[in-house]
Parts: sequence; C-alpha cells; structure tokens
Amino acid sequence: MRYFEEQVVAAIGLGQRVRYTVTPQYRGPRTVPVTFEMKASGVTKYGTPGINLYEVVPNSVYSEKYGWRNLGVVFHDNKIEPMGAMS
Repeated sequence: MRYFEEQVVAAIGLGQRVRYTVTPQYRGPRTVPVTFEMKASGVTKYGTPGINLYEVVPNSVYSEKYGWRNLGVVFHDNKIEPMGAMS
C-alpha cells in the first residue's frame, strides 16, 4: 500500500488531479476485509492523462495459506469479547 500511496502523493505534487479509491473485498461472513482493491487515475493540468494505477493488496492479518492470524484476545469491561465470524 505504501508504494501505491507514495505514487499518488507524487502525482498530486506534480499538479495532477487524482481520483483515488480503496475498496475492501470480503470473503464469507467476516467483517474484516481479505484484500483491498486500490485504484488511482489522474489528469495533468493540461488535460492529458496522468497517473493510472490498479492494485489488489492483501490484508496483512489474512493469509491464503494459513487463514486469519490471531491478533490476541479482546477484552471489554473485563470480559472476553468474541472474535469469530460475524453474522
């Protein structure tokens, strides 16, 4: 994500008008995205096409091979909160 965002910042720094979107992609009933679809397209101050990027970035807490990585236990009012699938 960082490289992608640095490219967008650089295009803006050159005076481009950039449309930048990030769309989370979900799998199953989970409320945490598995990947993020990132798009950026720009137009220079002369009206010519500028930056044009597209990338699908995996969520760092999910792996196709291992599934969801346990980030620990969540407590709320000194009680363990469920971390399973949301429905």
